[in-house]
Amino acid sequence: MAAPGNYADIDAKGTMDTMRVLVQGTTAEQESLARQITGHSDQYAPPVFYVLAAVLMRGGQPEDALFWWCAAIPSLRTAPKPR
Repeated sequence: MAAPGNYADIDAKGTMDTMRVLVQGTTAEQESLARQITGHSDQYAPPVFYVLAAVLMRGGQPEDALFWWCAAIPSLRTAPKPR
């Protein structure tokens, strides 16, 4: 799905690849990537934090999952609205 207007030029491949590993990767890949994201969160887009929260919840870390889910909330307020 292509983004509308000015957002069409944003390269989201890295974000999509990261989320794909969090969803489809092995447990070891997910855990390694989760450590990388939590240690360097400034290098990731907020949508990654939603997927990270799901991985952490499934891994039995509800407090950490809630933190990262809340960290992603501002992206909901600034995301373009569908037409």
